[in-house]
Amino acid sequence: MIPSRLLTSRIPQSSPSVALEKGSYRMRSPKSPSRARSLSTPSRPPHMRRHTDHKNAYIAVLIVLLAIACLGSFGAAYYLFTTRWDPPPRATLPSDADTQVIAYRTPGSLDRQPGEKYLSYLPHSGFHNQRIAFENALTLARLLNRTLLAPPARLGAPLRYVKYSNLVRHVALSDKEGLRHCARVPDSIPMPPECEGYDSYTLVPWDWLVDLSKMSRSQKIIYRWNMSDLYVPEALDLNSTDILPLHENDVYQYRFLDDLTDVSPPNSKFATDLHIPNLARAHQTLLQVGSLFGSSRLRLIDHDNLRLRGDIRASMSFASPELLRVVRAITARLGPDYVGVHIRLGDGVFKEKRETLARDIWRDLVANVTGGAPTDDLLELLNKIAWSPTYPTRTGHPAFRRSPCRRWPHVSKELRRFNVPVFLSTDIRDPENDPALTGFFRAFPCTHLLGDFGMQMAPLKKLKNGYDGLAMEPFLIPFLDAMVVGEARIAVGTEGSTFSRYILDVLWRVNHGLEIEQRG
Repeated sequence: MIPSRLLTSRIPQSSPSVALEKGSYRMRSPKSPSRARSLSTPSRPPHMRRHTDHKNAYIAVLIVLLAIACLGSFGAAYYLFTTRWDPPPRATLPSDADTQVIAYRTPGSLDRQPGEKYLSYLPHSGFHNQRIAFENALTLARLLNRTLLAPPARLGAPLRYVKYSNLVRHVALSDKEGLRHCARVPDSIPMPPECEGYDSYTLVPWDWLVDLSKMSRSQKIIYRWNMSDLYVPEALDLNSTDILPLHENDVYQYRFLDDLTDVSPPNSKFATDLHIPNLARAHQTLLQVGSLFGSSRLRLIDHDNLRLRGDIRASMSFASPELLRVVRAITARLGPDYVGVHIRLGDGVFKEKRETLARDIWRDLVANVTGGAPTDDLLELLNKIAWSPTYPTRTGHPAFRRSPCRRWPHVSKELRRFNVPVFLSTDIRDPENDPALTGFFRAFPCTHLLGDFGMQMAPLKKLKNGYDGLAMEPFLIPFLDAMVVGEARIAVGTEGSTFSRYILDVLWRVNHGLEIEQRG
C-alpha cells in the first residue's frame, strides 16, 4: 500500500504565480521601488487562473484513480498469492450448515517399518478400469506381502493410457496441489490460466466409495496423494538398488501368474509372464509397477488365491453413505419388482454398433420379463409396438405423468406384464428422443430415467469434495445409475462393457446375497 502522505506530497502546495512573487519579494530593494516593480510578474487574467486550477484538479483526480487501481491490483495479487499455496483443507465442519463435505485427510509421512516392503502402481483410463486395476493391486500386494501405496480414484475426465515413462508424468501433473484457489475464483472474473480443466475431474479416496474396513485388517494400505515419481523414494530414503521397476511400454506387457508351472496360452494378449512366487522373493523395498488394468491381468490357479481375489472384488460394491441414502429413496419409489437395464452406446465400438446392440439388449430385457423366450406371435407384436414408427402408441397426458408411467400402459392381458417399472441407465444424453432407444419406451411404458428422481437426488447437490472444493453431484451420476440397476429384481447389461460387467457380476449379485462372478 502507498502511504497517503506520499501521494499528497506530489501535489504542489501553492500555485506557480505565488512562488514567483515570493522570489520577487526577496529581490526587492527599498531604495529602488521602480526596479522591484519591473521585476514583478504581472497578475494573470481570470480565465488563465481557471485553466490552471482545472489542470491541477485533473492531475489530482488522476493520481487518486491510479492509487486506487494500484491498491486494487495489489489486493488481487495478495489474494491469489495467499490462496495459491494454501495448505490442503482438512476435514472440518463446513461453515454452511446446508453443505456436506467429503472429508479430505492430509496425507501423513511414510514411516517405514523394519523389513516393510511396498507396491506402487499408476492409475489411468475411466473409473471402472481404475477399479479393476485397484482390485488387482490389492490382490497382488497381499500375495507378495507388501504394503499397497494406493492412488486416489479419479472421477470425471479420464487420464488416457500411455507408456510408463509418459504416464508417470501425466499422473503426477493431475493432482491439484497448489491449485485449490481455482474452486474459489468468483464467476465475475476470468479463470486463471492454471485453472484450465480444473472442474473436469475430481479425486476421492477409495475408502469413501467402497467399504475396505474388512480388507484393511489383513492388507495394509497407504493412500497416497502425491503421485510424483520422486515422492516415494525420497520419503522412504531409497536408492536405485532398493527399487524393482516394472515399467511397461504397452498396457498389456506384463501378466502375473501364481503357479511356477503355469504359462499363458498362445493367444494371450499379454507379452510377458511374471510368476508371483519369484517376485515374492525379491529383496527390493519398492516394487514399482505401471498399469495393472485388465480382468485377466492376474492368472490365478490356487483356490485360496482365487477366493482372496473374489473377496476383494466383492468389497468393491459402493458403500458411500451419501450415495446409499439417495439410492434407497429412488428404489423405494420404484417399488420392489422393478427391472434394471444398463445400455452403453455413447462411445467407441458401442457407438459404432449402437443399433444392433440396442436391439440385442431389448430382446434380452423382453426375455427376462417374460421369464423365458417369448412366443413368436408375442415377439412379433412387441417388435411392431417398439420399432414400427407407424404403430400407434400414446404418450401419457401431463396430468397422467404423475403416475409411475411416462406413457399409457398396455391394456391387453398378454402385454400387461410389460407395464413393469423399468429403470433405464444409459450414457445417451437424450434417451427418450434417441431412435436406438425408442423401442424401450414404447414396449415398456413405465420406463424411468435417473432424471425423473430430482427430489430424491437433491441431497447430492449439497455435497462437495474437501480435497478440491468441487460439487460432487456431476461426478456421482454414473454411480447412482449403476447402484439403482444393481438393486433391481432383474438386471440386464451391455455385452463388452466393463460398467455392465461390474453391475451384473458384483453389484447385483452382492445385493441379492449371491457369490460374485469372477472373470480372468
